[in-house]
Amino acid sequence: MRLIYCFAARGTHVIAGILLAFFMGDAAMASMDDIVEDLRPVDGYVVMQKGSAFIIDLDARHGIAPGDLFSVLGPGEPVIHPVTRKVLGKLEQVKAVLKVFRIKDGFSFARPLGRAADIEPGDPIRRFGSLTALFWDYTGNKRGLFERLRKRLPALNWEDYETAQNGRPPEPVPLTGLPDTVLFIADAGGLQVRDAELSPVRRYDYPDYSVTSGPAGEPAGKTAAAAESGPGAAGGSKTAAAVEYDPSGSAVSADYGYRPGAVSFPGTVIMADMIDTGGRLLVAATDGKKIDIFAVNERLTPVAGGGAGIRGRILAVKWWRPSPDRPLYVAVTAWVEQRVDSTVFSLENDRLIAVASGIG
Repeated sequence: MRLIYCFAARGTHVIAGILLAFFMGDAAMASMDDIVEDLRPVDGYVVMQKGSAFIIDLDARHGIAPGDLFSVLGPGEPVIHPVTRKVLGKLEQVKAVLKVFRIKDGFSFARPLGRAADIEPGDPIRRFGSLTALFWDYTGNKRGLFERLRKRLPALNWEDYETAQNGRPPEPVPLTGLPDTVLFIADAGGLQVRDAELSPVRRYDYPDYSVTSGPAGEPAGKTAAAAESGPGAAGGSKTAAAVEYDPSGSAVSADYGYRPGAVSFPGTVIMADMIDTGGRLLVAATDGKKIDIFAVNERLTPVAGGGAGIRGRILAVKWWRPSPDRPLYVAVTAWVEQRVDSTVFSLENDRLIAVASGIG
């Protein structure tokens, strides 16, 4: 499924229009090079603490994106040659983990996963550096993908395939007390990269060489991270734009820093809602069971997700912001035991927090 978007203006209000279209055969596969580029090590430093978050000295020019995990590195134990007594290097010590949730010009904001007391200004950081990597294969046939990932991403401390599989839960669950772990989850929908809290980091369709067939020979996954826009996009010129019209039947196009375009959702989406937060375009989407929040750039970047506190079948999601100084809220409407029930989440530091439920 693709998200096709543009903007219209009426008075001083910006209206984000969404058209969800099923173009199930025109999405490009993710390549191994794409995955490696997204997860390659990038070095930087902690600049300062700001509330419960930390500012780091990296931005989009360094290739980072919301969801990226950074190891905060301690001094580490020196490695000394037993004969020459020469210091060969140091064993890196991960003393904390930061997750990027907002990118500015020249710096970015990141929140700590787990313990934050040891983080200090000047601490070196490394994207996806020295984190423990677990590969949970729910298809049973992605060992080849695991081997390629382990070879191409040596900065991660990979647990071997059999050990990870033996410890794999029946379905993915958060890892309590293990913030320095990154999960690679292979299932019928593609490859998910998640942090220890099970929040999304990245999601990909399988690279060409590892695509398996589902019912009727259809590919097992659909593209999650391919940019599609304009006549040059995969599938030719299948692009469109949706706008809301005022009562007079006219609409005014305006440029608010985003260009009309189309990007692919991972998996099935039955409903979505978009909001412009002033420089950051977000979309909330649901497959009927859970909700996912994405940042819309040239592709969809996972921001937050989950289904905790939601009962029944989700029917709709809707953004709400009571005032500019208040957090963003997502209202989720579900069908529960033959009645309508709603849950409201706040989006704070790129985490969904249930603030009200049982609204009938």
